[in-house]
Amino acid sequence: MRPRALDRPWVRRTGVLLLDAALVSASLALAFWLRFDGAIPSAFVPVLLASVPLAAVAKIAIFLALRVDRLSWKHVGVDELVLIFVACVAGSVVFALAALALRELGAFGAFPRSVLGIDFPIAFLAVGGVRLSRRLADRIAKRSGRRESPSERRAVIVGAGNAGAQLVR
Repeated sequence: MRPRALDRPWVRRTGVLLLDAALVSASLALAFWLRFDGAIPSAFVPVLLASVPLAAVAKIAIFLALRVDRLSWKHVGVDELVLIFVACVAGSVVFALAALALRELGAFGAFPRSVLGIDFPIAFLAVGGVRLSRRLADRIAKRSGRRESPSERRAVIVGAGNAGAQLVR
């Protein structure tokens, strides 16, 4: 039985937004880690720490504007993944513009541009993958619950009336 608080839409959307913020933050940290082959130089650690909140705010604002937080996880399909892709592109563009503007103003010192190119696919795969995981889990559960013997085959009987009903039995 689910707790009653989870039935409230704003609680669910807040949880989804917090999850998205964590995924976006982790994708940026992973992008930095990959850019520097697993050893982020100490000069870039403050840049990473300053850019994580900026990335989260920029991307979550775009997710809210495009209503990504309201997507059904149970029925996610190609249309929803396209919307997530568009949201990730727009969010990455907004973040890139803000990060590069702050770099020019001297707030970041040196922000590696290659991180922006690494961050986008990781963020898309993380956000899209989490949304798709619910449907994948349902599909796996449905298949594991249905144990067909090798001799059983599905059939559709059309227009046979009572004779068809007897055949099924």
